[in-house]
Amino acid sequence: MANFFVIAQIVGCGVGAILSLFLASLAWRSQEKGRAARILYAACALIFSAGGLMLGGISLTGDPGTAGKMTGTLRLAAAAFLPMSAVGMWLDDEGLSTQRRHLGKLLFLLAMITAALIVLAGFAAVWIVPRLDADSVLRDTLTTGPVHRALSYNGFLVIAAGVWLLLRNQSRGRFQQFSVWTLVAGLFIGAASIVARDFFALSKSLDSLLLVAKEQGVTLILIGSLFYFARFRAVDVFLKLTLRLFAAVVLALAAAILTLGPIHTMAAGATAPLAFTAIGLTALIGLVVLIFQRISRLTDAIVERVIFGKPDYRQAAAELRERLAPLESVSEVIAATEEFIGRTLGMLDVRIQPSAAPAEDARAVDAVQAPIMVGNQRPYVFMVSSRSRQHIVMTVDVEFLREVAVIVGRRLEALEREGDRVERARREAQLVHQVVSAELRALRAQLNPHFLFNALNTIAAHIPHDPEKAELMIVRLARVFRHLLTHSEKSFTSLHEEVEFLRTYLEIEKVRFGERLTIEFDISDAVAAATVPCLILQPLVENALKHGLAAKRGDNQLIIRADRIADSLSLSVEDNGVGISESIDAVHPRGANGVGLRNIRERLRTIYGHRASLVLENVSQGGSRALVIIPADIP
Repeated sequence: MANFFVIAQIVGCGVGAILSLFLASLAWRSQEKGRAARILYAACALIFSAGGLMLGGISLTGDPGTAGKMTGTLRLAAAAFLPMSAVGMWLDDEGLSTQRRHLGKLLFLLAMITAALIVLAGFAAVWIVPRLDADSVLRDTLTTGPVHRALSYNGFLVIAAGVWLLLRNQSRGRFQQFSVWTLVAGLFIGAASIVARDFFALSKSLDSLLLVAKEQGVTLILIGSLFYFARFRAVDVFLKLTLRLFAAVVLALAAAILTLGPIHTMAAGATAPLAFTAIGLTALIGLVVLIFQRISRLTDAIVERVIFGKPDYRQAAAELRERLAPLESVSEVIAATEEFIGRTLGMLDVRIQPSAAPAEDARAVDAVQAPIMVGNQRPYVFMVSSRSRQHIVMTVDVEFLREVAVIVGRRLEALEREGDRVERARREAQLVHQVVSAELRALRAQLNPHFLFNALNTIAAHIPHDPEKAELMIVRLARVFRHLLTHSEKSFTSLHEEVEFLRTYLEIEKVRFGERLTIEFDISDAVAAATVPCLILQPLVENALKHGLAAKRGDNQLIIRADRIADSLSLSVEDNGVGISESIDAVHPRGANGVGLRNIRERLRTIYGHRASLVLENVSQGGSRALVIIPADIP
């Protein structure tokens, strides 16, 4: 087991030396208050680990000699002053009260004195005591065993007192707590192993295992110290790798114990020792790899969930998508995202700003920028920063922020597309409205001259024979055109106004037809307020008078009806005239190419599309009927 202990020392101190180099780099690059104490602490850790590595190598070559003694003495001094430098670092905390700071300074002074005494005792035990007489009391007192026990006890007590006095109620989050308690755990393992070996009767194997545990406790001390220093963005990745490395070292040492112990013993009694050893080592390596994979997943989860307290980012991203989906403006999306990310990450400053905005404030401790792409453009930048050492932006945070930037970019792109569709629909509706208005104005321009031409012909015909009727027609014509001027800008009117206009118009026509024209209005009260296109009935009445009744002798009858049929409004103009030769509808006219009917067909098509119709047909009693069906719009 002696050789195994040397191997364990080399492995533990080798890992410690690597961590100490990184620790020294962080301390040297640090610009915070207390930089000197950090550098001293890192130097002590590096000297201690490198010294242990050198001692292990020297032990494998034989007698350590003078080089071994010098290395051991230097390593002892580094270990003695390590607790003092830790207290010095903790004294730089600005949150300490005056009383606690004074007590901390006393602890620092006490740690310096005890460290100096231990170094002097260790120096004497190595360089002076061997030269004393064999019966010297000092030779019996100053031996390396008591010195190393004093070193372990002093380190544990000073660190424990410093944690209780300077860090109690001062730790900043789980990360600081983990680093401090890891450091204390490493010191406790060293002190506990010495207490167990001094005061309990242990087997040789258990005694050797405690020695190995003591050496590996140094690695825990360095891990805790390193994470206390670490304030960089990828610290979570580094922490995961470090814990994996520590787990690999522990598994490697366990595999070495099994190899040198049970496997070696069983192989010695086997008929084929070499084959048994090969099979045992193969199975052991496979088991170690399997266990290491499981431990790696466990340590990664501990880092993210326990140490850093990070949420489930996959679930958080899904929740953000649900929150942004119903939002319909860019400002709402930006505000909701900033609030959600600030609450999820616990950051002090989370904002989305235009890409052209000024750079991040230099006072920010750590800042992350994630561009938000909308199509091929980058209109916004996601800014996350911390103005306090209490928060660190981790690698998992950066990955989550990049995913959030993609989610926000896609939502903004969707809003942009929706806005384009709405704007395009608005422009199309405006264009359709303009086209409809233009068509209606053109159709109205066709109607007014046509009606005026017929009315003036009638007046001209009556002037020589019956000037009074001509004068009456002129008055009524003026009334008609007054109505037309009043409604010149309207495309629609109520059915009541349309019927009143027809009454005035037919009074003009009655002058021409005389007493032989009978006019009947059958308008349902339920549809009197319905909205209809202006002058929709006048061309039908004119057509009935001109083509149906003008050529007929005897009494002439004209019936104008309006009623509701289901969801449609039915308007009809019926006469008892000569009728028409065949049925004509508004979609496929045959022989009905006059200005009035063509005007109505085009207006119905322009306004209602295929939802309206115009049908001309004969009636059984004689005469014809013009039937207009339009969608009902009745308040």
